[in-house]
Amino acid sequence: MTTQRAPQRRGPRLFVEGLSASVGGVQQLSREESHYIRDVLRLRPGEPLELGDKASPKLFRAAVLALGDLVSVELLEELPNHGNAARPLSLLFALCKGDKNDLVCDWATELGCQEIIFWQSDRSIVRLRGKDDADAKLARLVKIAQSAAQQSKQPCPPSVAVTQSLQEALELLGSSPSSVRITCSLAEAAQPFEQLLPSGLSATVIAVGPEGDFTPAEEAQLLAAGFKQGTLGPTTLRSELAAVTALCIARR
Repeated sequence: MTTQRAPQRRGPRLFVEGLSASVGGVQQLSREESHYIRDVLRLRPGEPLELGDKASPKLFRAAVLALGDLVSVELLEELPNHGNAARPLSLLFALCKGDKNDLVCDWATELGCQEIIFWQSDRSIVRLRGKDDADAKLARLVKIAQSAAQQSKQPCPPSVAVTQSLQEALELLGSSPSSVRITCSLAEAAQPFEQLLPSGLSATVIAVGPEGDFTPAEEAQLLAAGFKQGTLGPTTLRSELAAVTALCIARR
């Protein structure tokens, strides 16, 4: 008679800036990371966690070694990081008012989005007051994305950007001829979103406009960049709901 070994409890996941230790080594966390482990998660010495690198697919089973002003953890075993089994997803989301940008960043991350680019539309109520304002918004959104990636145990946090125009967002997106590009459009000529998705797991880019939808010039700009107009149905959804709906459909 054989007995099955109980699976190792892995604990919560934490992404850090640059893993410097290997299996058997000790990683000292930053002050902010230490606060999260010690005061937010309230982990104690010996308790497990998963430690990942923000910029690489490295993932380790680890344990808290010592608490203090700076927490140290021991890396016990490198874990297979299978990545995202669904199609690679990128989201271009026009800046909206209130906490909608925060919510979209959170939800898109939990849905496995690998790239999120926020851009200021001509109809965006939120107006960026130069680069400093954009950088401040970016810092907040990066933190939200990391927290959401940790909570939902994504392979790594998505890349996040805040741009001051659609042109800048498209330049950041770059040219990827293998990707499928779809706008969530209110145009009469828009095709059902599902029909525009290819079979298989081809990379997909989804663009969502602000309250009031894209301007005609923005629609033309997106079409010129290879986007096709897709509809999510006969009702007009709020921007944040349109983004989540489109991502959910693309993940099927």
